[in-house]
Amino acid sequence: MRSKLTVWSSVIVVFIAAAAASCGPSPAAVCDAKCECERCSLAELDRCVAERSGDQQEADYRGCGGEYSSYLSCQAATAFCKGNDFETSCGPEKDAWKRCVDLKK
Repeated sequence: MRSKLTVWSSVIVVFIAAAAASCGPSPAAVCDAKCECERCSLAELDRCVAERSGDQQEADYRGCGGEYSSYLSCQAATAFCKGNDFETSCGPEKDAWKRCVDLKK
């Protein structure tokens, strides 16, 4: 039988690993910024988060998580509001992520 200390140590290690894997902006954070600029409805915000989370899951599944993470980080770092349009300068990062996913289909 495992001691309580060993069980809690395992839980802490798993928590730290999960936190480390999730460094960087989340799809929800990028969608929040996008929707603040574009004045999205709650349904549009939810759709944005669902789509970007799906993109992230596919990227992870195909071994392209790093490329997708770079794309999200770029969006978070370069986003600006031009009128009511959310814009970034992340074309190369988006292309690298898309290319990686397409090559591994």
